[in-house]
Amino acid sequence: MMGLMDEIDKTAQVIQQIRWPLRLTWAAMIWERGLGAFWPFLSLVALCYAVWVFAGAALLHAAIWIVLAGLLVTTLWRGVAAFQWPRRDAALAWLDHSHPHRPISAYLDEISVGRGQIRTAALWEAHLARMQRDLAGLEAIKPDPHLARRDPYALRLIALTALAMALIFGNAAREVQPSQGSEIAAGPSWEAWVEPPRYTGLPTLYLQDLPHADASAIEVVTGTRLILRIYDSADAMEVNHSFGDQAGALADDLIISQSGDVAIGDAAWRFIVTPDAPPSVTILGAPQLEAPDQTAIAYRAEDDFAILGGAATLLLDLEAVTRRYGLSVPPEPRDDLVFDLPMPFSGDRAAFSETLIEDLSKSVLANLPVTLTVTVEDGLGQTGRATLQVARLPSRRFFDPLAASLIEQRRDLLWSVENAPRVAQVLRAITYAPQTYLEDEATYLPLRSVIRRIEAAPAPLARETRNELAEILWQVAVDLEEIDLDDALAALRQAQERLSEAMRRGASDEEIAQLMEDLQRAMDDYIRELAQSAEPSDTPTDSPDQGQEGMELSMNDLSQMMDQIQELMEQGRMAEAQAMLDALSQMLENMEVTQGQGQGSAGERAMEDLRDTLREQQGLADDSFRSFQDSFGQGEPSDQDEEQSLADRQEALRDSLREQAENLPGQGREEGQAARDRLDEAERAMRDAARALEEGDMAGALDRQADAMDALREGMDQLGRAFADEGGTPREDDAPQMGETQQGGQQQGSARPLTDPLGRATGGEGAGVAGGPLSRQEAARRAEELLEELRRRSGETTRPDQERDYLRRLIEPY
Repeated sequence: MMGLMDEIDKTAQVIQQIRWPLRLTWAAMIWERGLGAFWPFLSLVALCYAVWVFAGAALLHAAIWIVLAGLLVTTLWRGVAAFQWPRRDAALAWLDHSHPHRPISAYLDEISVGRGQIRTAALWEAHLARMQRDLAGLEAIKPDPHLARRDPYALRLIALTALAMALIFGNAAREVQPSQGSEIAAGPSWEAWVEPPRYTGLPTLYLQDLPHADASAIEVVTGTRLILRIYDSADAMEVNHSFGDQAGALADDLIISQSGDVAIGDAAWRFIVTPDAPPSVTILGAPQLEAPDQTAIAYRAEDDFAILGGAATLLLDLEAVTRRYGLSVPPEPRDDLVFDLPMPFSGDRAAFSETLIEDLSKSVLANLPVTLTVTVEDGLGQTGRATLQVARLPSRRFFDPLAASLIEQRRDLLWSVENAPRVAQVLRAITYAPQTYLEDEATYLPLRSVIRRIEAAPAPLARETRNELAEILWQVAVDLEEIDLDDALAALRQAQERLSEAMRRGASDEEIAQLMEDLQRAMDDYIRELAQSAEPSDTPTDSPDQGQEGMELSMNDLSQMMDQIQELMEQGRMAEAQAMLDALSQMLENMEVTQGQGQGSAGERAMEDLRDTLREQQGLADDSFRSFQDSFGQGEPSDQDEEQSLADRQEALRDSLREQAENLPGQGREEGQAARDRLDEAERAMRDAARALEEGDMAGALDRQADAMDALREGMDQLGRAFADEGGTPREDDAPQMGETQQGGQQQGSARPLTDPLGRATGGEGAGVAGGPLSRQEAARRAEELLEELRRRSGETTRPDQERDYLRRLIEPY
């Protein structure tokens, strides 16, 4: 009897400890069994309610309601029959089975073997303590009615959706429809909207939802439209407003431009008009030269709503112009330069900053004082304006003396046609001794053509002719200004040496700043030429990706070193800046050596000779075309001496090409033979062109010259393929072994010395010494010394980051 009482007390103690998890589990069982039994009844109830809300009881036939009522009774009876009320013992067993250790039944168990033994009792107490902890961690079981198995067609979800639609959009308090004889007294019906201007981005307001005048005033923007719609008799409702001079009855839409009241029947509203402030604009500094041909004008615009557009206007500041030489005569009247301002593609236009970039190099206003006016406009048509006096409109600068002189004459010619005789006189002085100033006929002949056309044209010079001559002068000046890579490197080295010398002798800050600006300009020219020289050419390379990567690294290194030098000089650390200049000089020497590698090979010399021939043929074709134009414009045959001179030049060029074809490398290869065939075609076309020039057939000569240039290009392409196959990437079986050398110091299978990302030689020479290959011990010792040197250099913080990263990549495999 006592054991039974102890067991009952123990069970009550367990139930008391887990009372809340047990209660929640019991409720979950009720919910689970209830939904499993009554889901058809509940779904049918929801569906009937939705039908009643949307269709109404009067719109459905009585038979339908009878059927629905029968289904409701049937599903309810089946639910009651299927539902079983869960007992507490079942909930207790379910909760116990949810834990892998069955803590409830384990805690209520009694020891059956070893009762009274000390060790057994201690083990049993430890077991009960563990089960006690598991009891404290029991959690209620979540219900899972498994309705998906019982409702495979998801009818319950359809009923639930219909119920949700009824609760959201239905009228739960639907009134009974009136009979046909009854009448409902209805007052006048109306609606009104307050619609702000579209450019403001403000929402449209529904007047019935706005507070009346006795509550608070309604703020609107100037130009807001008040829209009123009366659906009953307008005479049954009084509508008035008091907006200034427009006060009176409101019969149509109204544009609100000032504060006032609106009364519709017994309701009234007070509107306060907020004026739309005009936009403002600020010019962010003087125009800057972003690129050789790009002038940048930065501005900031603000408005209370949005900026719709704007324009920048450039006007000549005649009072600030130094009136001398070609600018002494009055300028021709011309339209101002007007450019549309760039607007943000997306985002807020209430406040933003943008930059207008235009090419103003060819404008007559280039490098002259101008007045810059920036205007912006908002949606209401209001404008904001900012003006800036610019002492010199920045545009492309020409540093070559002859190019700068031609640009000045071009400006004078565009300034006024009265300057045409003076321009012709200056050009005659320039071309008087062409061997002194001009490098080739490509510069001399266009200038002579400009002189002849100016002197032959009737005064005053027609503006169309003036514009054509100005374009010729521009092209000649640009051709003179363009420098090759060697010239750019020489100018850069010279600028670097001048700056280094000034720093050593302690020059003034102004002089050093000017020399630093010259060095930066020379660096920009060199980087631009370096990038142009890296563009794909007709001659394929062994590893174009590697070459492009090395070129990018070289340009990045130079730019970073320039930035470091500038920073050190601004901080007054002249010694460190001098060290960086010395490093820059060393890098330029490395680049100069890298550029000179491989230039003496027979293949590259042949390609360079063919390029020269192609350029000469192009120049000869240009001269032939100009002669053809001159003769056509005069309406008479061309001068015989001139045609004979062109024919002699064509014949001499043909002889040069024949000699090049005879000495062409790449014998025994298919591509080399194909290149020789194309050059033979070019030679025949040149022969026909020379014959046509002798006979005065200028049109036929131009056709043959075009054929010759096409054949030359194809031959150069074939020759490039032949050289690529001959000096391409070596195969695995052709790779040199350790210590093997080749005559000339290059590795077998390599057409040119290998270079690192900085353009320096990476050991393309043989690993051995003059006496022969290294021994195994000597090679291992030198490899260890080289590895230690790489580690030392990679740890020097004074070296450029690009070089240190390259050194670390070399060390990583070891």
